[in-house]
Amino acid sequence: MPWECSAPPRDRGRWAWRWLPPHVDRLLDVGCASGYFTVHFARRANQTWAVDVNEMDLAAARRAYPGVCFQVASAAALPFPPASFDAVTMLDVLEHVPDASHEAALAEVSRVTRPGGALILSVPHRGLFTIADPDNLEYRFPGLYRRLTGTVASPDAPEHRHYTLAQLTRLLARAGFQVERAHRSSLVLYPLALWIDAAAVRLWGPDHRLGGLLGRLRDVSYATPCGPLAYNLMIRAVRQPDG
Repeated sequence: MPWECSAPPRDRGRWAWRWLPPHVDRLLDVGCASGYFTVHFARRANQTWAVDVNEMDLAAARRAYPGVCFQVASAAALPFPPASFDAVTMLDVLEHVPDASHEAALAEVSRVTRPGGALILSVPHRGLFTIADPDNLEYRFPGLYRRLTGTVASPDAPEHRHYTLAQLTRLLARAGFQVERAHRSSLVLYPLALWIDAAAVRLWGPDHRLGGLLGRLRDVSYATPCGPLAYNLMIRAVRQPDG
C-alpha cells in the first residue's frame, strides 16, 4: 500500500509499536499530527482512524497516507460511537489538553474503546529534569524565551504538564482503564536532544544534518529505564468492562 513504510518509528512511536497488539480490527490514533506515527500503527490494523485539531497537519497526512481516515476532532469530543475501537494510541497528547479537559479526554477515549481493548498512552513524566522541558520555556522562563526567540512570551502560554505514574494511574482508573504495563525512561539526554534540535532547526532548517544523530539519541534515551527520576512515561492500559 502507498502509505506503508519500512523504517521503524522513533522513540515513543517505536515503544508504542512494540506494545500494540500484533493485529487489531479497528485502531484510533488520537492527536496524530501529520501521521508520522499513524502510518506505522496502521500496519497492525484492518482499519485505522486518526484525529487531530490541526487542519493543516491533517491535510498533509491525507495526502501522504490515503489508507488512513483522518478527521478533525479534539480528544475531548471524539466523533465515534461507543466501543468503536480495539486499540487506541495517544502519544504525548494529554499534556497539551487544557487542565479542565484532560479527564474529559480520557473519558472520551474510554467511551470509544471496547471492553478489553488496549490504550497506549505517553506523557512527559514528572522526574528529575522536568524543568528542562523546552516546551515550557515560554511558560516558565519568559525572559529567556524573549532572548532566544526575539518574541515576547504570551501571558496565556499553557503549561506542558508532566505526570507521575501514580497520578496517571488514578486518572486512567477513573476513566475505566487498568494499567497493565508502564515504562519510565530518559533522564537529561532526551530534553537535551530536543533543545539541540530546536536550535539546529532555527540555524539550518527542519532538514538539518544533525537530525539522524539526535533521533538515534532519543531512541536510546527512550529505551533506557530510569524509574521515578525519568523524563518520559508510557503506559499500556486495558479498558475494563462497564459496571
